[in-house]
Amino acid sequence: MLIVKCDICKKEVDDTDFACDIKLVEIKTLLTGKDLGSQKVKEQNMYQICRDCFSKNLAKLFNEKK
Repeated sequence: MLIVKCDICKKEVDDTDFACDIKLVEIKTLLTGKDLGSQKVKEQNMYQICRDCFSKNLAKLFNEKK
């Protein structure tokens, strides 16, 4: 059995309380090697968010863009 917890409030969510998966992708530049040449590295993280946390925290971001 797979247990899904909200990454903000840590509450266990079910199908009716689940709001979204969010994928955060960042491109980071690292200095590596003898010459300190730059190298771009893609880093991505997945987050699961419940409906309450979505409406309290993230809905504002989407509504302001309208």
